[in-house]
Amino acid sequence: MRKKICAILIAVLVAVLGTSTYFIIDHYKEANKQAELYDELADLVDTAAQTNAATEATKQIPYSEEKMLLPELAELYQQNGDLVGWISISDTNINYPVMQSVNEPNFYLKHSFDKEYSDYGCPYVQEDCNVQEPSDNLVIYGHHISPTTCSSSRS
Repeated sequence: MRKKICAILIAVLVAVLGTSTYFIIDHYKEANKQAELYDELADLVDTAAQTNAATEATKQIPYSEEKMLLPELAELYQQNGDLVGWISISDTNINYPVMQSVNEPNFYLKHSFDKEYSDYGCPYVQEDCNVQEPSDNLVIYGHHISPTTCSSSRS
Protein backbone atom coordinates (compact mmCIF):
# COMPACT_ATOMS: atom_id res chain seq x y z
CA MET A 1 0.00 0.00 0.00
CA ARG A 2 2.79 2.39 0.94
CA LYS A 3 4.60 1.68 -2.35
CA LYS A 4 1.46 2.49 -4.30
CA ILE A 5 1.04 5.86 -2.53
CA CYS A 6 4.71 6.72 -3.18
CA ALA A 7 4.32 5.85 -6.87
CA ILE A 8 1.21 8.02 -7.19
CA LEU A 9 2.91 10.87 -5.34
CA ILE A 10 5.99 10.65 -7.60
CA ALA A 11 3.76 10.60 -10.70
CA VAL A 12 1.90 13.72 -9.51
CA LEU A 13 5.16 15.55 -8.72
CA VAL A 14 6.61 14.65 -12.14
CA ALA A 15 3.43 15.94 -13.80
CA VAL A 16 3.62 19.21 -11.82
CA LEU A 17 7.32 19.58 -12.67
CA GLY A 18 6.64 18.97 -16.37
CA THR A 19 3.76 21.44 -16.46
CA SER A 20 5.77 24.09 -14.61
CA THR A 21 8.72 23.62 -16.96
CA TYR A 22 6.43 24.05 -19.97
CA PHE A 23 5.00 27.33 -18.66
CA ILE A 24 8.43 28.71 -17.75
CA ILE A 25 9.81 27.92 -21.20
CA ASP A 26 6.69 29.39 -22.84
CA HIS A 27 7.07 32.56 -20.76
CA TYR A 28 10.67 33.09 -21.88
CA LYS A 29 9.84 32.35 -25.53
CA GLU A 30 7.05 34.97 -25.46
CA ALA A 31 9.35 37.49 -23.73
CA ASN A 32 12.02 36.99 -26.40
CA LYS A 33 9.44 37.27 -29.18
CA GLN A 34 8.14 40.57 -27.79
CA ALA A 35 11.66 41.93 -27.26
CA GLU A 36 12.53 41.13 -30.89
CA LEU A 37 9.33 42.79 -32.15
CA TYR A 38 9.99 46.03 -30.24
CA ASP A 39 13.68 46.00 -31.22
CA GLU A 40 12.66 45.77 -34.88
CA LEU A 41 10.16 48.63 -34.48
CA ALA A 42 12.74 50.81 -32.69
CA ASP A 43 15.31 50.09 -35.42
CA LEU A 44 12.75 51.01 -38.08
CA VAL A 45 11.99 54.33 -36.37
CA ASP A 46 15.69 55.10 -35.81
CA THR A 47 16.51 54.36 -39.45
CA ALA A 48 13.65 56.56 -40.66
CA ALA A 49 14.73 59.38 -38.32
CA GLN A 50 18.32 59.21 -39.60
CA THR A 51 17.14 59.14 -43.21
CA ASN A 52 14.85 62.13 -42.63
CA ALA A 53 17.63 64.05 -40.85
CA ALA A 54 20.01 63.38 -43.74
CA THR A 55 17.58 64.49 -46.46
CA GLU A 56 16.19 67.50 -44.50
CA ALA A 57 13.16 67.42 -46.81
CA THR A 58 10.77 65.64 -44.50
CA LYS A 59 7.31 65.20 -45.90
CA GLN A 60 4.61 65.60 -43.27
CA ILE A 61 2.03 62.81 -43.13
CA PRO A 62 -1.48 63.90 -42.09
CA TYR A 63 -2.74 62.21 -38.91
CA SER A 64 -5.92 64.23 -38.75
CA GLU A 65 -7.16 67.52 -40.18
CA GLU A 66 -5.02 69.60 -37.81
CA LYS A 67 -2.24 67.17 -36.81
CA MET A 68 0.69 65.79 -38.73
CA LEU A 69 2.43 62.51 -38.01
CA LEU A 70 6.18 62.48 -37.49
CA PRO A 71 7.77 61.18 -40.72
CA GLU A 72 9.77 58.51 -38.85
CA LEU A 73 6.51 56.98 -37.59
CA ALA A 74 4.82 56.87 -40.99
CA GLU A 75 5.78 53.29 -41.81
CA LEU A 76 4.63 52.05 -38.40
CA TYR A 77 1.36 53.97 -38.78
CA GLN A 78 0.77 52.19 -42.09
CA GLN A 79 1.31 48.85 -40.34
CA ASN A 80 -1.09 49.72 -37.52
CA GLY A 81 -3.37 52.77 -37.60
CA ASP A 82 -3.85 52.65 -33.82
CA LEU A 83 -0.38 54.16 -33.37
CA VAL A 84 -0.60 57.54 -31.62
CA GLY A 85 3.05 58.13 -30.77
CA TRP A 86 6.33 56.79 -29.50
CA ILE A 87 7.64 56.87 -25.95
CA SER A 88 11.37 56.88 -25.39
CA ILE A 89 13.23 58.09 -22.31
CA SER A 90 16.97 58.59 -22.58
CA ASP A 91 19.19 56.67 -20.16
CA THR A 92 16.45 54.06 -19.67
CA ASN A 93 15.22 51.02 -21.58
CA ILE A 94 11.89 52.67 -22.39
CA ASN A 95 11.54 52.74 -26.18
CA TYR A 96 8.08 51.65 -27.37
CA PRO A 97 5.22 52.57 -29.67
CA VAL A 98 2.15 54.00 -27.95
CA MET A 99 -1.24 52.80 -29.14
CA GLN A 100 -4.87 53.77 -28.66
CA SER A 101 -7.96 51.79 -29.53
CA VAL A 102 -10.97 53.97 -28.76
CA ASN A 103 -13.55 51.30 -29.65
CA GLU A 104 -11.84 48.61 -27.55
CA PRO A 105 -10.30 50.59 -24.66
CA ASN A 106 -8.12 47.87 -23.13
CA PHE A 107 -7.29 46.04 -26.37
CA TYR A 108 -3.53 46.64 -26.04
CA LEU A 109 -3.50 45.39 -22.47
CA LYS A 110 -3.25 41.87 -23.92
CA HIS A 111 -2.19 42.54 -27.55
CA SER A 112 1.11 43.58 -29.06
CA PHE A 113 1.77 46.16 -31.79
CA ASP A 114 0.90 43.62 -34.49
CA LYS A 115 -2.52 43.06 -32.84
CA GLU A 116 -1.60 39.49 -31.91
CA TYR A 117 -2.55 38.22 -28.45
CA SER A 118 0.26 38.72 -25.94
CA ASP A 119 0.38 38.65 -22.16
CA TYR A 120 2.94 41.46 -22.40
CA GLY A 121 0.66 43.91 -24.19
CA CYS A 122 1.82 47.24 -25.58
CA PRO A 123 1.85 50.73 -24.03
CA TYR A 124 -1.45 52.42 -24.76
CA VAL A 125 -3.24 55.69 -24.08
CA GLN A 126 -6.32 55.69 -21.92
CA GLU A 127 -9.47 55.63 -24.06
CA ASP A 128 -10.89 58.91 -22.77
CA CYS A 129 -7.65 60.82 -23.49
CA ASN A 130 -8.01 62.77 -26.71
CA VAL A 131 -4.64 62.70 -28.48
CA GLN A 132 -6.01 65.18 -31.03
CA GLU A 133 -6.38 67.93 -28.42
CA PRO A 134 -3.35 69.71 -26.94
CA SER A 135 -2.80 68.52 -23.39
CA ASP A 136 -0.14 68.56 -20.70
CA ASN A 137 -1.22 65.13 -19.49
CA LEU A 138 -1.94 61.82 -21.18
CA VAL A 139 -2.37 58.59 -19.26
CA ILE A 140 -0.26 55.82 -20.80
CA TYR A 141 -0.70 52.29 -19.53
CA GLY A 142 1.95 49.65 -19.87
CA HIS A 143 2.61 46.50 -17.93
CA HIS A 144 4.73 43.41 -18.16
CA ILE A 145 6.94 45.14 -20.74
CA SER A 146 10.35 43.61 -21.08
CA PRO A 147 13.02 46.33 -21.56
CA THR A 148 14.62 46.46 -25.01
CA THR A 149 16.79 49.30 -26.27
CA CYS A 150 17.49 52.90 -25.38
CA SER A 151 17.00 55.78 -27.77
CA SER A 152 16.47 59.51 -27.97
CA SER A 153 13.10 61.02 -27.09
CA ARG A 154 10.30 61.26 -29.71
CA SER A 155 6.64 62.19 -29.52
